Amino acid sequence: LGKKRYVYNNGATEIMGYAPSLMANSTLTWETTDQWNIGLDFGFLKNRINGSVELYLQNTHDLLLERQLPVVSGFSSVMSNVGSTRNKGIEITLNTRNIQTKNFTWSTDLTFSANKEEIVELYNGKTDDVGNLWFIGQPIDVYYNYKKIGIWQNTENDLAEMAKFNANGHSYKPGDLRFVDKNGDYKIDATDRDILGQKMPKWTAGMGNTFRYKDFDFYVFMYGMFGHTIYCDPGTAHDGRMNTRYVDYWTPENPNSHFRKPQKGDADQANYDAYWYNKGDFVRISDITLGYSLPKKLINYAGLERARFYIQVQNPFTITSYPNNDPEGSVKAGRTWDHKIANYGDPMTMRNYIFGVNLTF
Repeated sequence: LGKKRYVYNNGATEIMGYAPSLMANSTLTWETTDQWNIGLDFGFLKNRINGSVELYLQNTHDLLLERQLPVVSGFSSVMSNVGSTRNKGIEITLNTRNIQTKNFTWSTDLTFSANKEEIVELYNGKTDDVGNLWFIGQPIDVYYNYKKIGIWQNTENDLAEMAKFNANGHSYKPGDLRFVDKNGDYKIDATDRDILGQKMPKWTAGMGNTFRYKDFDFYVFMYGMFGHTIYCDPGTAHDGRMNTRYVDYWTPENPNSHFRKPQKGDADQANYDAYWYNKGDFVRISDITLGYSLPKKLINYAGLERARFYIQVQNPFTITSYPNNDPEGSVKAGRTWDHKIANYGDPMTMRNYIFGVNLTF
């Protein structure tokens, strides 16, 4: 229940009351999942090359999700069993000892995983639910909006095309965003929206290398996520106010820009957030560690079995085309992160510098 204020007696009297804050659903049931797995473990050359391959198929029924409702019902959403989904994928691990001598060894650990998620059926059968952004054959979390194909230019061809759109109620001008007209009717409306990407990565991969030379050890680990899209406000301040970021705005003298022209009121143009959708692909070096273990003849006097000193740097480098803080932050936030509020303040993966000592007695 939630508190509500009520007034009566022509507004002269106010009392506190209570009203349901959540809509009940007496037909709600548990989710059920059926899963099939098949795997293979292997080893070659006296196990210097070893690993595993696993394939899986997961079917989930009576999926629990918040379903949007018309606000006239008094509730904006209700928890429902909305249908069924399918996940299928592969997971691979590979471990190799590349070099192994008396004083020097080099080993590598590789991981790879790919997952295809799709909605198989909804509460209304195999029919898309556009209001909740759920589409048959697509992942649960997708981005559905108008697709930008560029910026209108002050050229003869673009001016002629703009005139056709403006004759149907638009007011495009050079410097405005240009969108895909899917049905060719020279009118950008809801029928022109399309799926622009998915939130969760399609596949991930990682590689760790360990080097040992006498009493020294060196470790490097890198990984990447690929095939997903991140929605974020680039913070460009399109109203053109002074003392904001330096931005590659469109102007008549700068037609080959990345961003549309600045104008009073950032949201003046409809669907102004069309280029907030970015490729989330990245490769990150997440761990670099250099260690040195004291010789046993020195530590035996102190009653130690091992004494190792190390320096570690976590998350020092990231390779990505993502323009804002951290491409991994959006993925780490999980499905609860509302893409409509994600912006240049996204959760960040911190860089850390560590010095440590390992003592074994």
